[in-house]
Amino acid sequence: MDSMTKYHLIFFGVLISSLTAHAIDTRNESSNSASPCTVRMSNIAIRSSMSFGSGGTTGFCSGTLVAPDIIVTAAHCLNEAVSSRISNLNDLKKGVRLNLAVGTEMSSNVYEVQSGSESTVFSDDLATYRQRERFITQGDITLVSKDFVALKLTTSVPSYNSELCPRLPSAEDCAAFAAFEANEQKDLSTLSSTFYATSYYENGAGASKTRASYPSNRLIYMRARELSKHSKYLHIRVNFGHENNNARLVKGDSGSGLLWKSGDEEFLVGVQSAVETENRSVGVFARSCDLVNHPNWP
Repeated sequence: MDSMTKYHLIFFGVLISSLTAHAIDTRNESSNSASPCTVRMSNIAIRSSMSFGSGGTTGFCSGTLVAPDIIVTAAHCLNEAVSSRISNLNDLKKGVRLNLAVGTEMSSNVYEVQSGSESTVFSDDLATYRQRERFITQGDITLVSKDFVALKLTTSVPSYNSELCPRLPSAEDCAAFAAFEANEQKDLSTLSSTFYATSYYENGAGASKTRASYPSNRLIYMRARELSKHSKYLHIRVNFGHENNNARLVKGDSGSGLLWKSGDEEFLVGVQSAVETENRSVGVFARSCDLVNHPNWP
């Protein structure tokens, strides 16, 4: 796709210039072995897929456990994801807490994010609250590939399962994934993502009636149909649409992990950042391997 491709952020439902949200969930539900690794997180105690909200409204994102104490999500999700705003990832303050549930769990528990930046993986392009807010409101396509963050918790998540959860790729794994992408005969069944199903409700009546959404605890597992990369900015494009399956990506999908199975291992190779306007079955992913040389890479 060229640089004129239009994008939507799939976060909160706020319309922005080149990225926006949408809200029809017609996807098929399927069992998923990676479900113990897909996380829901919030700054209020509601059922959610990394559910964020305040003042009676809800927005939500998703994320993935890649270690018992490390959560990977989209960097733009951090602006409302925590009980106290993260102003700058280079100066992560003590006391930032996340309300976290795993997979299909109904209940959540509070976890504290490790302070300082020594254990956090991020791009300096989206390190500050202001940079992330500009990305959310202006939808800068050049920053989609930077929309990645790995947060380390001060305590481990008890339900983490190392046999089922993916891990972040090494430099060697990234080279293997690059070869996979370049292979015209690649097996796309090895590429998948897990999303939370979305439900809807209405508030008020008449002219004041509003429609809101919230994520259920149902997980939807989808395999890739097509894989490509942006010709200029190189972020990953994945089409999840299949015959008889209207796989429209919806708000709440931001932060979902793109998983690649190679041999007996599964790697988190991308993080959902946006969706293309023209075809909402096409998810746009920040590339994990762009940060593989980060000094804090696990």
